[in-house]
Amino acid sequence: MTDFETRDEVLAVPESETFRVMLSGYFQVKVAERGCAPFKRRPRMAARLPHGDYVFSVRPSWDRRSLDCEIVTVEAIFQQDIRAMVLTLDRKGPHISMLSCRYVDDAIINFLELARFFPLMPWTCFARSTDRCCICGRVLTDPVSRARGVGPEC
Repeated sequence: MTDFETRDEVLAVPESETFRVMLSGYFQVKVAERGCAPFKRRPRMAARLPHGDYVFSVRPSWDRRSLDCEIVTVEAIFQQDIRAMVLTLDRKGPHISMLSCRYVDDAIINFLELARFFPLMPWTCFARSTDRCCICGRVLTDPVSRARGVGPEC
């Protein structure tokens, strides 16, 4: 893979769209529960999904006027501190807006594996996060929450 267009074509698989639809639906439910519009700052709403050596931080698109849950931004973070790529998933398809030439191809492979597995067993993906809630980032203390990867409030 040598350029943005080729990478975008590789990511344009049905699994990417299914991943976007499932997580955008989840974010829409969270917005409805909180009743937090209009937004003065970005809402604390994201999913941190570990897979391989990467953590994929998924959040809805946002600007100062509105929250668009249909557009999902995915950040691939390598070994907890190196941003490998920033991927935007919307109705038109996926496109990479930022990448690290050294890590992007491996990040794409890991993302596609996650996107294939997530729709089948989303709670298994959430349960990979055992120390912090994969939704809000709070520390998990009780054994049930640690097993699920999701805190009691989320």
